[in-house]
Formats: sequence, structure tokens, C-alpha cells
Amino acid sequence: MRSLVLAALLLATPAAAAPLPQPKPMTAQVLTGSTTIGPMSSRYYDVHVNATSSAQSRLIGRVIAAGGEGHHITVAVLTEAAFVDWNGHREAPPLYYSGLVKTADVAVPLRESGNYYLIVSNVSQTPTTVSGSIETRWTQLPSVAEVAAANAANQAELERALRAKMSSALALALLFGALAVGVGAFLVATWNRKVVVLAEEEPELREAA
Repeated sequence: MRSLVLAALLLATPAAAAPLPQPKPMTAQVLTGSTTIGPMSSRYYDVHVNATSSAQSRLIGRVIAAGGEGHHITVAVLTEAAFVDWNGHREAPPLYYSGLVKTADVAVPLRESGNYYLIVSNVSQTPTTVSGSIETRWTQLPSVAEVAAANAANQAELERALRAKMSSALALALLFGALAVGVGAFLVATWNRKVVVLAEEEPELREAA
């Protein structure tokens, strides 16, 4: 009976699936701490986005200009094409432009693959120290290789479980077969004993008659 129960449990146990790789939140620092920008000058920081392996990429943070009323900055975020135009002193439509400020809060989605540029400009006549923290945030998607490896592991585990269940089913069938043979032999033996007893009793019954 214990063997039957164990075999039934083996047949009912599902294959354990390996967890599929999950998207991961990621960050990368673009600007941190403080830096001094000369009068009527700019400093830029480049950002690369790969939209095929990531999602929800965005540039987030704050930049602050130190000093009195005469110290103002502008902050812009440009695509690579717009950055080329900006470098050539041509009109360059930005994804984000702060205007003339002392504090710029940046929150810009970066939806397409490519290079982007964060530009901090000092528009005052004296050097200006700027400080703050701006970073890119994105969700890293599982690679094709990672998904394929997880699927292969699950397929191998499924095949292993199927082989184990087939072996268990065969063992269960053999066990039931052996049990049936045993029960049959027991019934035949019991019947034979009854036949022998009847054969032995028959002469006695005749004599009594």
C-alpha cells in the first residue's frame, strides 16, 4: 500500500518551473556634486539610451546655481541631431528647456534609442558654481539569451519530470499487475482448498446416507 501511495504522489507532482528573468530598475549618474562654469559658457553631459533592451528611460534630477541675483543658468536636453545644430550655433529644438533660472528641475522621458545631451549654461558675466544631481533611470529588459536560457531550463525540467512520471506509471502498472496476480493466486488457492475439502467430505456424506 505504501508503494502505491508513493507512486500516486510521483504521478501527481508537477514539474517545478524555473523563474523567468524579470525586468530590473536601473540608474546611472549623469551629473553629481558641484562644478564651476565660466561666464557665458556651457557644460554638457552625454546620455546613451538603448530602447531595444530597456523601457521607460528618463532623465531626472535638479541643478542649482550658487550666488546672488546675477547668477542664473539655463538647462536643456537635446537629441543628438539638435546637439549638432546647437554646436553649429543653429536653431536646436530641445526636448526640455528650463529658461533663465537659479534652480532647474529636470524630468524628461527618453523614448528612442540614441544619444542625448544635458547642457548646463552659465548666462552670467562671472563664473557660476552649479550643483545638484541628475541621473538616468530605466527598466532593463531581459535579453533574448536570458529568456532562451530560462525556456531551455524549463523544457529540460519538463522532459525530466515526464520521464520520471512515465517511470512511475510503469512501476505502478507493474505493481498493480503483481497485485492482481497475487490476488488471483490467492483466490485460486482458496478455491482449490474448498474443492479438496468437499472431495474429502463427499464419501462421509454417502456413508451417512
